[in-house]
Amino acid sequence: MLGVLIHVVGDAINNIGVIISAVVIWKAEGEGRYYIDPAISVFIAIMIFLTATPLTKRSGSILLQIAPGGID
Repeated sequence: MLGVLIHVVGDAINNIGVIISAVVIWKAEGEGRYYIDPAISVFIAIMIFLTATPLTKRSGSILLQIAPGGID
């Protein structure tokens, strides 16, 4: 369930980031305005990576049949 939640939230943030970058490119003046799109894309990629790493570790622990924390 956590994986589904991360995926849905990541998609929503991606859509919001695209809208923000489009508005900035549309309304701002100068050549620097075009850097907002790659900046937001990198931010979204880092955020998804940081949230997916713990999920991947927990899934790997389950697949390797490791006992949960707190159990000897």
